[in-house]
Amino acid sequence: MPASPLSLLANPNQNGPVGADAVEVRGAQLGGACRITSTAEARLPHLSEHELARVRYAIWKNNQQGSVPRVDYNYLERASQARGPSFEQAAIDMLGAIHRRSSRLGGLVRLYDSQQRDRAEQELCTIGCINTKQENDDINNGTAKHQVQFYIDYLHAQGYLRKTVADGGFSSVGLTPAGIIYLEKLQTKIAESQQAFVAMWFGAPMGQVWQDGFDPGIRGAGYSPMRIDQHTHQNRIDDEIIAQIRRSRFLVSDFTTGHVTTSSGGTELVPRGGVYFEAGFALGLGIPVIWTIRGDQINGLHFDTRQYPHILWNDAADLRTQLHARIVALIGQGPLPAV
Repeated sequence: MPASPLSLLANPNQNGPVGADAVEVRGAQLGGACRITSTAEARLPHLSEHELARVRYAIWKNNQQGSVPRVDYNYLERASQARGPSFEQAAIDMLGAIHRRSSRLGGLVRLYDSQQRDRAEQELCTIGCINTKQENDDINNGTAKHQVQFYIDYLHAQGYLRKTVADGGFSSVGLTPAGIIYLEKLQTKIAESQQAFVAMWFGAPMGQVWQDGFDPGIRGAGYSPMRIDQHTHQNRIDDEIIAQIRRSRFLVSDFTTGHVTTSSGGTELVPRGGVYFEAGFALGLGIPVIWTIRGDQINGLHFDTRQYPHILWNDAADLRTQLHARIVALIGQGPLPAV
């Protein structure tokens, strides 16, 4: 009997209507939920196992960033072609997922128990962008299990996980003190920063937008905005960008851009390649990214980033209000006096 389309995303899953053309789906593989349209649901059976793995990973990432994505046909096309995580990032995220699933400090999390509904190994497959068989259900055997075990063995070798085999042959894993300390250090390093790196177009039309939008919106939320073109340094510019992103609590990426004249005499938007790079670098480090763009340019976004929830602003005042609210909601009020 063929799997239902929704079971290709999460199996078992909980689902229910959220509107005339969408269903909310929730399951272990998604790390939360998504709202999928009927056209996207119909498209699911036509995706390969590798493409489905990428889609689940994109949804999982959205949920970790605090948003429930709307999965339409375009979302599926973009997510199914997007790049998955590095091995290191996947291993860190798996360690964090196991920690969140522990009922107590250092508590054990059972793996490969087909009687459990919210199965940990299914989420670990999503985090590693690991292909599962089409039903996305039983990974107790086969290459998916071997790949999950490869990550677990790595984390065990690093001293971050302990492994046990309980009665019945079930495997269980739990964080060691070293694993907990490692995660805490990662979080503390980011949380103690008061800096917000702003990746944006530095063209003259953005001067007032910076002065009356980005700068006061970030300062009002209790953080110090950082623009690389206003920063004095002695390093190569690309090295300094990477260093400053690493020091930041979060990154604001604005994809608003200017126009150039084409050979036919018309004009077209010019994607800001640096902004895309800086946003991707921050995501790879686990640093939160807040996405913004002037509302009339939303259709010019590259497909790799369009699935993220962007602040669509009309003018500097509108940007200031929305940006302040988004920062406080996702990051929290910062330590600096609001100005």
